[in-house]
Amino acid sequence: MSSPLQDQPSPTSSSTISSETTTSSSILPIILVESVKSRNYDVVGVYVRNVGASSVNIDRVYLMSPDGAAVGIYVLSSPLSIPPGQLANIAVEPWYLMVPKSGNYYVKVTTTEGGVAVSSTFYLKKLYLGDWVEYSKNPVFDPDIRAYYPCVIYDANSFSGHGESAKYKMWFNSYNNIYTIWLAYSNDGITWNLYNSPVSGLSSSAGHPWVLYFPGGFSGKNNGNNPSSATMYYRIWYWDTTKLYTVEAIRYAESPDGLNWYNDQPLQNGVVPIITGTDSDWNKGSYGPTCVLYNPSASNSGTNWMFMMYYDGTPGNNESIGIGFSSDGVTWTGYDKNGDGKADPVLTGSGSGWDKNYVYSCTVLKIGSTYHMLYSGGVESTNEGIGYATSSDGLTWTKDPNNPVFHKSDGLAWRNIRTYNPAVVEVEGTFKMWFTGVSGSNYAIGYATPE
Repeated sequence: MSSPLQDQPSPTSSSTISSETTTSSSILPIILVESVKSRNYDVVGVYVRNVGASSVNIDRVYLMSPDGAAVGIYVLSSPLSIPPGQLANIAVEPWYLMVPKSGNYYVKVTTTEGGVAVSSTFYLKKLYLGDWVEYSKNPVFDPDIRAYYPCVIYDANSFSGHGESAKYKMWFNSYNNIYTIWLAYSNDGITWNLYNSPVSGLSSSAGHPWVLYFPGGFSGKNNGNNPSSATMYYRIWYWDTTKLYTVEAIRYAESPDGLNWYNDQPLQNGVVPIITGTDSDWNKGSYGPTCVLYNPSASNSGTNWMFMMYYDGTPGNNESIGIGFSSDGVTWTGYDKNGDGKADPVLTGSGSGWDKNYVYSCTVLKIGSTYHMLYSGGVESTNEGIGYATSSDGLTWTKDPNNPVFHKSDGLAWRNIRTYNPAVVEVEGTFKMWFTGVSGSNYAIGYATPE
């Protein structure tokens, strides 16, 4: 959890940290907390330098409010020894604070020698993904073909030779008489390169992709449609546009490179159907998956499964978001809140306002113990704006009162007909969003970062 950093310069403080120093002089003044690392304003570590003449052992780190109350405490598994003059980076469990979005706090550390020292104060915000700044040169991806429903993933190792070498890959939907899924790649998330043909191996009419990357690889299902003994690195879930009112509306496939796909097959209902085909059910049909979370240490019981999929449900005249659980990515059991054997939605239209009747096309991020969702919504369809919601369990959601984040009525020409499909990725402690904008018949993808 922690390690000394030798022969490194003093870290550059985040812009959220002030220059005021409040080191205590009434106790051993041998420790100085130089700055605080932030993960989009939530603390994940502190830099501590020993400014004394002898080694010191750190045993606890406290986050203190201005009135002196400890609002966060981290106990090291074993004391961290810092030699004189050296700097240590102490990683802590993220402090996701139930406090106002902003405020002045400070860090205190204690030592096994009985010393205490206090850091400089800093400005802290609770992690909040409801404020975004749109890139001034949007759209960032506007090919000759339609580009919408982006799914973006990032890998610091440029996917290690598993397909095109680039830090970002984006699968997206296009339409020209039939629906197809295409792949683009980028090293900065702004300048994109497009493959000159759709991906291969999926159904003849495929859209609304969601892709996960597995750096360690996994064994393909080898159903006869798979290269012999192939190791796969990507999974995709997508919408089969010809199968609206059946569970076969959502399909699954695997790939070694993200471009050529194998083992394409429809999803299957588990004990609680995710799609019923029954009139009047909120999940009679589906326009596809919207987000899949992966947890390799899951127990595959209750609501704790290796795969958790947020997906679209529709009776034909509105749309809601449901959740399915799976141990293999193919057979899915719906979330049954009240135990009646039927799946229940976890996010629905508000009944009034900008997302009155439709919600769909979301990204969900689990950060610490909190789930964050950016979703599409509207009155007449799901493409009118983007909203934000949070949850402590991924099941019960609270929509942000400041919604929508973006809306087609914002006055920007490139997305004045449709504004939707948020794809959000965490990249080295910050967050990035790509989303669809439509103007006239032009479909393009824009970019935004948190405010």
